[in-house]
Amino acid sequence: MGDTAPTPMLDIGPRIGCDVVNVVDVTRSIDLFGRRYLDRTFTSHELQTCAGPARDQRLAARFAAKEAVVKVLRPGDVPVPWNSIEITRADWGGCGVTLSGNAAELARAQDLHDFQVSISHEADVAIAMVIATRSGTRIERRTTSLMIDQAIRKVLVEHGRLAVDVSTIDGEADLYELGLTSHASVNVMLALEDSFDIEFPDELLRKSTFSSVKAIEVRWRSWVLHERSAIAVLHRDGPRARRTVGRRRCSGVGRRSRCRGKVSS
Repeated sequence: MGDTAPTPMLDIGPRIGCDVVNVVDVTRSIDLFGRRYLDRTFTSHELQTCAGPARDQRLAARFAAKEAVVKVLRPGDVPVPWNSIEITRADWGGCGVTLSGNAAELARAQDLHDFQVSISHEADVAIAMVIATRSGTRIERRTTSLMIDQAIRKVLVEHGRLAVDVSTIDGEADLYELGLTSHASVNVMLALEDSFDIEFPDELLRKSTFSSVKAIEVRWRSWVLHERSAIAVLHRDGPRARRTVGRRRCSGVGRRSRCRGKVSS
């Protein structure tokens, strides 16, 4: 059997960006370009909240946060002005992220939301980390579907022991009629768990789940979205939801985070 392409990585989880800025670089830019640099790089809110003795350190931290946001957005050749990413100051003392223009459009197009930022600085260096959530409901549907299809076919080539060229079969074709045995379907299931970092729950361990390439994709999508909904409820409703969800047997999307039984609050 010839070499096969590596299994595509599915870009469906949260995204994280991190950046470090030397404070002296910000100070030098202010000395060289003054107000032009400040107005082109920072918003009026940022300049106001950073005013004071530690201004340059605070601005450096915000620039690091902006760059971390850009890493999350992955804009490619799309222009993202620095002041279209605003690092806001919350009443409780922490920071948030507000996007506008192309930055906001990139976030919408990639289903990125709930941006969280953490910043810190010393006298000479500033650091920031940003994380954004992806709900999975609109993420690059066609591209993701193709990647899932390719990953499933790769597993079938390696473990399905089919007597046909898997790359040419229709997505609805009956895999059992094409030679998939019950024992081979177990190997396919385990290999899919490794590829997607999931664990199929007992309710999906039935013949129909592995009856076709399309059936496997549909079951995978429904389970992942189901688990994300459960996680969202946990975050939204807190301990009460954790007790409710904890009464059922649960399997996290990540195989290594599988849990059974009661979840303590």
